[in-house]
Amino acid sequence: MRKTLLVVLALIVAAMSFADMQLKNVIIVPKPSELEVKVWLNKPEGAVYQVNESLNIYFKANKSCYVLIYDIRTDGKITLLFPNKYDSNNYIAPNVTYKLPISNLYSFKITPPEGKEYIQIIASTTFLPIIQQLKNLGATQSFPLLSEDAENYVQKQIIPYLSGEWASDITYFYVGKAAKTGIAQLESNPTGAYV
Repeated sequence: MRKTLLVVLALIVAAMSFADMQLKNVIIVPKPSELEVKVWLNKPEGAVYQVNESLNIYFKANKSCYVLIYDIRTDGKITLLFPNKYDSNNYIAPNVTYKLPISNLYSFKITPPEGKEYIQIIASTTFLPIIQQLKNLGATQSFPLLSEDAENYVQKQIIPYLSGEWASDITYFYVGKAAKTGIAQLESNPTGAYV
C-alpha cells in the first residue's frame, strides 16, 4: 500500500511539474536591448489571490514605447488586458509608473479555476503590426480571448511578428491557493528499480 501511495504521489508531482513546464514555453524572452519594461501586481510575485479579490497591474518602461499586456490563465487561455475598450492609448512615457485599470470604468477581479496565472507585458519602441492588430481588437471587444491555447498563440501569432527594439517582462500569482511542494520518496522491491 505504501509503495502504491508513493508511486501515485510521484506521478502527481511529475504531472504538476510537466504542466508548469508546458506553460513556460509561452514566456517570451527578448534579445538584450536598451529598452527595459517591468510589470508587477498589487501583491508580491507568487502571492495568492482569492476568487473575487481585486487585482491591479503596474508597469513602466525606461523609454517611450507601445505596450501590450495579456493574461495567461490557469486553464491555458490567453486574454488581452491592455489596450482595451476603456483604456486604448498604449503609448507610454519613459520612467512613469502606470496602473491598470487606468479608467474607473472597470476593475479586475480574480475568477476560477485555481492554479498559477501569468501576466505578461510586451513593449516596442516602434508600432508593430501585431500591436495595431491587438489594439483594434481591444477597441471593439472589452477584454478579448485571444486563444484557448496560450502556447500556440504566443509561438505562432506574437513571437514571429516582434522586430526592432522590444522588451518583455512577466509576473505570476496563484488563484485560490499556492502550489504545494514536497518530497516524494520511492522504494522498490527489489531495490534499484527504475520509475
